[in-house]
Amino acid sequence: MIHVSPAQTNGTCLELTALTKLFGGYRAINNVGFGLQRGTINAIIGPNGAGKSTLFNLITGHYTPTTGAVQYDGRDITGVPPHRLSKLGIGRSFQRTNVFAKLTVFENIQAALIAHRGLGSQMFSRSEAMFQRETNDVLVSVGLFDGADVPAGLLAYGEQKQLELGMTLALNPTLLLLDEPTAGMSTAETERSIDLIRRIVRERGITLLFTEHDIHAVFSISDRILVLEQGTLIADGTPEDIRANEQVKRSYLGGRG
Repeated sequence: MIHVSPAQTNGTCLELTALTKLFGGYRAINNVGFGLQRGTINAIIGPNGAGKSTLFNLITGHYTPTTGAVQYDGRDITGVPPHRLSKLGIGRSFQRTNVFAKLTVFENIQAALIAHRGLGSQMFSRSEAMFQRETNDVLVSVGLFDGADVPAGLLAYGEQKQLELGMTLALNPTLLLLDEPTAGMSTAETERSIDLIRRIVRERGITLLFTEHDIHAVFSISDRILVLEQGTLIADGTPEDIRANEQVKRSYLGGRG
């Protein structure tokens, strides 16, 4: 059951309280807590093995924390499974693309809409026109309208990531979690992707939490940056705060200011 706490008044949409995750004797996440303000762009950075993906999995119900709690819009969603969270307005994409290669770009978005409405796969085969307007709106948003009839498997990697973003947006999220959205992209693809993500979340008022190894991308888009090291939150602040943080420089930025 999802329990609702007293109404929040500070504009916080996501609240993590003392999250800890143990795998046997290994402490993957150690007493992590923070809140996200609505409509903001927030990055989580840290070296490989810092716990970024584990933290995402705790937020989105793929893992249940050993201790601690996750609240979304005042609801306790700790351990709630992902399919239920999507109904509440939480969307997530993964490091690897999850598109249907044999379906067209249009059909991928359409399938996401049908699944989100709980209509079942039989509805997909019955009506090519189902959700046509909504599908086209999403394709325009992610810049893929002109390629609507192209099989997804023929898209360039960067375009497949755009399509995956569109499939997530089709769920109409108010909180969006992106796990390394520019991984594997060229510099030009990364710049286009970051510009696209920034525009979409600003236009739609979405709260964004993302992980990313491209430091230039992180500092160019983020309102706030959180730094994980060995499962512990070691820094939290504006890009300017993080650039000036000596511990972050030593442990992650390699002395870069």
